[in-house]
Amino acid sequence: MAKEKDPSIYSHVMRTLNETLPEDTIVTCDAGNFATWMHNQLVIRDRFSFVGPTNGAMGYGIPAAVGAKTASPHRPVVAFCGDGGAMMTIQEIETAVRHDYPIIVLLFNNQSYGTIRMHQEMHYPDKVVATKLGEVDFAKMAESMGALGITVTKKEEFPSAFEKAIHANQTVLLDIQCSEEPYVSNGKTYEDVKGIKA
Repeated sequence: MAKEKDPSIYSHVMRTLNETLPEDTIVTCDAGNFATWMHNQLVIRDRFSFVGPTNGAMGYGIPAAVGAKTASPHRPVVAFCGDGGAMMTIQEIETAVRHDYPIIVLLFNNQSYGTIRMHQEMHYPDKVVATKLGEVDFAKMAESMGALGITVTKKEEFPSAFEKAIHANQTVLLDIQCSEEPYVSNGKTYEDVKGIKA
């Protein structure tokens, strides 16, 4: 059996979700390299259960979750977002709260525009510009809009945090703290992509 290349929190989250997500869950997804773990490891059980951007639109995940919950209020809805994309439409947490649409937002927070940095490393190795993001307490931001905010700082905390979210019956944001290094995507590090021009 091959040794798993990616020991990060991302893979742990996907394994946990594969074991615990209700079968009728609708998954929405933002654009970004964080989603490569979801695309490669999360089991989607039904063809009407995934909603994702077809044109790479950052900021898609949260409003798509609100729309999915509006259309299918009886089904659980989980949004996957990076911190960069989430910042573009995070105000829709307030929309979900105001309309009583209990969605769950999994926000992978590496304080970086990871996809953009990857392309910089590919074309201009070690010349990274304007892809670092600051520290934002997304759990507190969600709470300020009336949602439940939970911060996950290590992979061992995720199962109980997600269990709390799935039973909360309200909008929940899990701020999943991820290291920017070493993985830029599922199975690839920044070192792996340096100088590789797509």
